Amino acid sequence: MASLQDYFSENVTAPSQLVTSLEYQIPRGYYHEVGTTFSPLITFVYVLVYFPIWCISIIDNGLVIFAFIENAYLRKIMNYPLVSLAVNDFLTGLVALPLHLTARLVQSRATCLESSRAILFLPSMVLFVSSVLHLIGIAVMRYVSLLRPMRFRSIVTEFRVKFTLATCWALSTLQFTFFLIGVSQAEENWICQGGVYKSVIAVHHFLLATLILPVVLIGMFCLYLFMVRKAFLQLKRRRRFCSQRSSQLIKRRQMEARSRFRGSVTMAIVVGAFSLCWMPTSFSYIFCTLKTHHLTRTVQSILSFLCEYPTFLNATLNPIIYAYRNSDFHDAFIHIWERFKVKWWSSRGT
Repeated sequence: MASLQDYFSENVTAPSQLVTSLEYQIPRGYYHEVGTTFSPLITFVYVLVYFPIWCISIIDNGLVIFAFIENAYLRKIMNYPLVSLAVNDFLTGLVALPLHLTARLVQSRATCLESSRAILFLPSMVLFVSSVLHLIGIAVMRYVSLLRPMRFRSIVTEFRVKFTLATCWALSTLQFTFFLIGVSQAEENWICQGGVYKSVIAVHHFLLATLILPVVLIGMFCLYLFMVRKAFLQLKRRRRFCSQRSSQLIKRRQMEARSRFRGSVTMAIVVGAFSLCWMPTSFSYIFCTLKTHHLTRTVQSILSFLCEYPTFLNATLNPIIYAYRNSDFHDAFIHIWERFKVKWWSSRGT
């Protein structure tokens, strides 16, 4: 009997140690309990803070998609990437945010093991890469419209735009599919309560994201600032030329130059907001791969919240920017709102 007790004392980890060990290797089928990361009050506040983002991201991005489907004048080549980006943000609120909250607030075998926890964060990572690829594609389209305004319609065709958008979705999904396959083959590693990812693929992905993410965001923002400057110079030349001649064609060229300038400014605002919201994420990835023994659980939770909250907040901003900067979307939103009010009042009258 003594030898049996010694065996269990040496080989079996007490349940109280399961959530405090930073490098815990959980036995298969041992830990089946489900609990919460924080107290009920903090969990409620956590969900309450994210609830407006969940609602707004679904409603306003759904409004962009609905307006694009309902109004033929919105189906322009330059609007296809904007609507695809709205679909991206719509899925962020509908799918990525609930799974993210599940991973942060629930502690169980499904949410804390490295192999299964990666599945919960996979949608947010896929949608982030898809957003970056969308913004790069929009930058290329804007750049072509500034450099080759006369040949823009022949260079940027509807088929090429749709093919590029499909490629953006495919590449982002394919990249993290390999990531998920690599993590699923890793040993059972407990991530919650300060644990870190140990699989080689996960560590490399997070470290590359930490290093590359700021460079990509700053580079995109600088590119859009360059395009805004170039569009402004074109508009300035058109205005000077139009003041000397009053041809109808020249006035139309001036209106096109003004539209390109306004579109470039709009996308610069979108990219600037995207960069500000996603830049802190590069710091949060550090906690996924580096041990933080010197930080308490409360400090780690606060830092993770401050880094992650702006990323989901960004999913609500683009439709607001479209409504403020794009007259077509602005008019479409007002028209949809008027239709909704008429139906609502008519239903109350009956």
